[in-house]
Amino acid sequence: MFTNVGEQLCLVPKYVEIDMKDTDELDDIYKKPDSELASLSPVELKDALFQAEHHKLKGLGGWLILVGIGVVITPFRLLMIISSTYLPLFKDGSWELLTDPASDSYYPNFDIVVIIEILGNSAFVLFSVYLIYLFFSKHYLFPKMYIVFIVANLVFIFADALLGSLVLDVAAFDAETIQAIVRPLISAFVWVPYLLVSKRVKVTFVEHKPNPQPLGYSVQV
Repeated sequence: MFTNVGEQLCLVPKYVEIDMKDTDELDDIYKKPDSELASLSPVELKDALFQAEHHKLKGLGGWLILVGIGVVITPFRLLMIISSTYLPLFKDGSWELLTDPASDSYYPNFDIVVIIEILGNSAFVLFSVYLIYLFFSKHYLFPKMYIVFIVANLVFIFADALLGSLVLDVAAFDAETIQAIVRPLISAFVWVPYLLVSKRVKVTFVEHKPNPQPLGYSVQV
């Protein structure tokens, strides 16, 4: 006969997998007296404690607060970059000088490069707004889409640097370009592993899944 909860936990199978969807009712688990918990079988006790632990983690807290701040700031930062980089180009007459074949400052295909950059950055603005929706709705697609955003941003910066070097005959990776690459690279090293392995991420971003499975558990011994 078991005399306390600890003795039961020692005999619980090592692996219990729970399909989590709605765990709002688990608050009461922490309020149960030891005598009531001790009446549970080892598997039932492990099930209850497992779900309660996941219930504690579920939500936009912990390190996800930093992820959320970055997600909210990103579209505004991109809009500032677009406005400060390209608006002066059209206002001060530089566009005409650099795209007119009759001009001494003419660069062949310069207009193509600029248009690609504007379209690319505008696409990232829309993508970042979509990420805001995914994040605050706790959509199950958020972790994958956030990783796609980071990787796509790195690829775009590399491709743009190479294209610019070919068209404008300048160094592909100057100090400004390297700085632009380092920022998303650091984000990739920090947040991609976190989004892939974090328990909080796994139990928080579960909304809008197609064909949700009913709450239950399976035990492997």
